[in-house]
Amino acid sequence: MGQYDTTQSTEVANAPQLNQVLQELKIEIAKHPEELPEGRGVLVIEDWQTDAGGVSLKKVTLRILWKDAIQPYENTVYVHRDSAYSE
Repeated sequence: MGQYDTTQSTEVANAPQLNQVLQELKIEIAKHPEELPEGRGVLVIEDWQTDAGGVSLKKVTLRILWKDAIQPYENTVYVHRDSAYSE
């Protein structure tokens, strides 16, 4: 599906919620220049599982990277197509 970096100006077509999340992530990282020097966020979205109806599960990984990070922050969640997480 894609990899989206907050240091790049990315506008994802037909995905206003994703665009909003990326913008909010960029703002939040910028609020912490001392804890996250040269900080950036990378959001990776992958098709993870399919069934007869097509892609049913996506893997979403958030990485927070910064200068001299020994181990960057990383968190993965799985989102099913029938989920109603945003409602």
